[in-house]
Amino acid sequence: MQILILVLMNELNNEQEQEYTTYTSVDGRVPGHQAYVKHFCSSTVCSTLLLNPALMNVYQKEIRLPAFPRGFHLVTDMVVRDFPELKHISQGILQVFICHTSAGLCINENADPTVRLDFENHFNKMVPENMPYYKHDYEGPDDMPAHIKAALLGSSVQLPITGGRPNLGTWQGIYLCEHRDHGGSRRLILTAFGT
Repeated sequence: MQILILVLMNELNNEQEQEYTTYTSVDGRVPGHQAYVKHFCSSTVCSTLLLNPALMNVYQKEIRLPAFPRGFHLVTDMVVRDFPELKHISQGILQVFICHTSAGLCINENADPTVRLDFENHFNKMVPENMPYYKHDYEGPDDMPAHIKAALLGSSVQLPITGGRPNLGTWQGIYLCEHRDHGGSRRLILTAFGT
């Protein structure tokens, strides 16, 4: 892996542009490859860590989850099973993105199923159905609350990859947060990058 560590010192308002050479440790895929960088910095000290993109693996895949009932569901094993390319990355990042606006993703407790029930109960109290101020209710009373819940939780999670697997804590798992009564199959875009 090629790593560049850049430290740039400036004197007061005298901004400088300088060229730095890298220190290279190559794993054989790009023998003898050297890189140079020009870095412009306006602060007193800048430091940059640059990984050579020629040595980085990037994989992307779309998977389709089966239809789940409304609630919070562990999908970690499905993501790992359907994305075997993870095995090619010893250190990196996995991003899981859901292509929907009425379901979300989060990372939480993977052991006790009552945690997922409590999540569902709390979210239903926090974002109730049939509020008189909802205008977007074309698809039923669960429609607008599903969008709000999805916005609160977010549409993606990022996890470290270590040794070809997501490096989660002992009690952590990826949740599909299904906020519709009949949401149907959900599409996920999985992107993994690293070395």
